[in-house]
Amino acid sequence: MSHFSSDAKCDTLLNNLCEVFNSMILDARDKPIVTLLEKLRYMLMARMLANREKAEKWNLGDICPKIKDILHKNQIAAVEYIPRKSNYWSYEILGATVTDNWAVDLQNKSCSCRKWSLTGIPCKHAIAAIWAKKDNILDYVHDCYKVKTYRRIYENSILPMNGPQLWPKSSKVPPLPPKIVRNSKRGRKQKLR
Repeated sequence: MSHFSSDAKCDTLLNNLCEVFNSMILDARDKPIVTLLEKLRYMLMARMLANREKAEKWNLGDICPKIKDILHKNQIAAVEYIPRKSNYWSYEILGATVTDNWAVDLQNKSCSCRKWSLTGIPCKHAIAAIWAKKDNILDYVHDCYKVKTYRRIYENSILPMNGPQLWPKSSKVPPLPPKIVRNSKRGRKQKLR
């Protein structure tokens, strides 16, 4: 994580999103393209509605619940650190050992551990500095985690549409299925794994 850009505001370096998506469309993957696309459209329409309704229950001037949980864990860990003020925005944070020192810049929202820059959520060192400055921690959370932003993302919806029986007819020749090339080898066709 030391060499990753801090623009993404996400510290997840997995391909779980692709795996979840593939498992969601498992029953539609072997269908014709139009059926697959219709399934995707419906799934996205339902997911956007669910996220929109979920966000309506949250307080507007707040941050998302999962981010609150992360902040709470960081606050528990921040108790162990001692902030030393350098100027109005800069702090040196001392830990339990000699090698546990960190530089925090509240104006640029950065810490030398880089967690704050990578995620947009104040790390335990930054929280110790924010407490020393007597500021509100929520003011230092990146805007992408605010409820207002979440609602704005899901405010639009995918509108319902008519079924294929009401679609305009095309004068083009429909595409043919791909030609199947059989192997000259005997036995069951080997699957790639």
